[in-house]
Amino acid sequence: MHVQLRRARRRTDTQDIELSMDMMVVFSGEDDRNSYSAIVERLTKKLELHYVKDLEVETVVVGYLARERKGHQEESTYKIIGLLNQYKRIACMEETEVVIDDDPAMPNKVFGRSTSLNIPHEFLCPITLEIMTDPVIVAIELGNHREVI
Repeated sequence: MHVQLRRARRRTDTQDIELSMDMMVVFSGEDDRNSYSAIVERLTKKLELHYVKDLEVETVVVGYLARERKGHQEESTYKIIGLLNQYKRIACMEETEVVIDDDPAMPNKVFGRSTSLNIPHEFLCPITLEIMTDPVIVAIELGNHREVI
C-alpha cells in the first residue's frame, strides 16, 4: 500500500509539471499547429472546461478578476482572457472583449457583448412561428413536412 501511495504521489506531481509546461507553451505565444491543438485539449481536460456552461462560469469569474485588478497586472489578465477566448473559439462561443481602465465613470464595464447574435424581425417568419406554436401540429409533427404546410 505504501508503494501505491508513492506511485500516486509521483503521478500527481508529473501531471502538475505537465500542466505547467502546457501553460508555458500556450502563454509563450508560439503556435506550432501540430502540438498546439493537443496542448489546448489537455488543458481543457485538466481545467475541467468541457461544457459551455463551464466556460460561461469561467467568463464571469475572469470578469470579476479583471474588475478586482483594475489595471494592475494587465499582462497576466490579458493572457488569461486570451486563453479563455481560445477555449471559446473551440466551443464556437462569442469571444470576450476586455476594457481595463481606471476610469471611475465606467467601473463595472469589463465585458462587452456584440449584438450580432440578435435576429432581426425581418428574418422571422410569422406563419412558421404561428404553426410551430400550435400544440396539435407540433405533437403530430406536421410542421416538419412541407406538403402539409
